Amino acid sequence: AAPRDPEARSLCVVMEVAEQGDLAQRIQVAKSKGGTLPEHSVWKWLLQLTSALGYLHGEHDRVHRGVTPQDLLLDGEDNVLISDLSLSRVLDKEGFAETLVGTY
Repeated sequence: AAPRDPEARSLCVVMEVAEQGDLAQRIQVAKSKGGTLPEHSVWKWLLQLTSALGYLHGEHDRVHRGVTPQDLLLDGEDNVLISDLSLSRVLDKEGFAETLVGTY
């Protein structure tokens, strides 16, 4: 069935492609070459990440709760894409997420 068919009982998911892999891979490559990540790239990614998390939190009352380098994908223009929102939660009316995560 076509995605535009209102009678269809199927779901079409469209996602961006992260041509450059994830940040964990980028860090590993830099380490293996005895180097570090370029400072301008780190600042760019940090700005994009804080902006995206601020949007999730402020506009959608969601908190990610599990950001790791593996969750930060890099597109063809070296922009950060946040993945794995499986740990994200909607904040309650007081601004708290009500499930426990982490190591106990």
